Amino acid sequence: MDDEDDSLLDFDDSGQDFVISTEPIVVTEYSQHARNVLQTAEHVASTAPGGIMTCEHLLLSLCGTTDCAASQVLVQCGFSIERVTGTLTFLNGSPAQSQPAETVVLSPRLERVLVTASAQAGQHEADRIDTLHLLGALLREKQGIVAFVLETPGVGLEPIGGAISNAVRNGLTDPS
Repeated sequence: MDDEDDSLLDFDDSGQDFVISTEPIVVTEYSQHARNVLQTAEHVASTAPGGIMTCEHLLLSLCGTTDCAASQVLVQCGFSIERVTGTLTFLNGSPAQSQPAETVVLSPRLERVLVTASAQAGQHEADRIDTLHLLGALLREKQGIVAFVLETPGVGLEPIGGAISNAVRNGLTDPS
């Protein structure tokens, strides 16, 4: 093996070579508050036509769960459950109520958001996905109705992202 190839190997303290993984760490456990938020979103989605749970349901649930960290960040940025509900009603019209669906399915966009939240939790070396990871993942989606709602005049995605970063830096987490 020539000297160039030796530079590609890393060794631990015992002199053994090891591989640095480039695979993202995936966290699959949710905090109690994140589970509550997802259950509330699922309940609301069960009464929506088709029983499809969307990012809108997740955002409404994050806003409505006032004791979670994500809700505190949203309020700090000027969002309330009333404001988000009003904007969603303006964009989508009043939701038609239907009989609760037997099963609720996730929209493809919401599936991506949950995968992104899992990856973000792994990047932050968290042991669980919390509501700030869910909100951060909604911001990263940058498409769809929720992105439009969060980009309302005077707020935008960057200030919300900054507020999430500040919250994490200051140790704001969901209460245990």
